[in-house]
Amino acid sequence: MHSPASIYGFLVIGGMLAITPGPNMVYVMSRSLAQGRAAGLI
Repeated sequence: MHSPASIYGFLVIGGMLAITPGPNMVYVMSRSLAQGRAAGLI
């Protein structure tokens, strides 16, 4: 049986990984900022 502390740590780290944008999202955001909204949607 896992301790509550290890379960909590797993949930926190898993949540952080889930909300962190990946490289493709960073690319789309930077393209949108540089070239406008239409470039980010295409």
